[in-house]
Amino acid sequence: MENKESSENKKPKRKKQILTERDKEKMREYYLRNKPVEVLRRRENHLKKTYGLSLDDYDKLLAGQDGVCKICHRPKMVNNLHVDHCHSTGRIRGLLCVRCNYVLGLFHDEQILFERSIKYLKYE
Repeated sequence: MENKESSENKKPKRKKQILTERDKEKMREYYLRNKPVEVLRRRENHLKKTYGLSLDDYDKLLAGQDGVCKICHRPKMVNNLHVDHCHSTGRIRGLLCVRCNYVLGLFHDEQILFERSIKYLKYE
């Protein structure tokens, strides 16, 4: 049996909007005309929604790291540096390049795996 309070607090389901090919084409045209603004808007929304950061917050982090990856100290290559955060606490640790962010992700932030890797490399 469903709790009455929880069913009252649920948002009503939105009907799925069916877009015609003409609608899709108009959307594509709009996006292409406004691409720089749209890219910035999407980036800002992503940072705010995912990490609670504004573009200014991101720029301050970047300036605090002298515009380089916090681990390898290389400047950003093609894309922006990625926001690295602790998955259990949500605390932002810094900005990382794609490679360093990928490595942390592969090791699931498990320090022991990094320690074993260092030991392996030292005694190769």
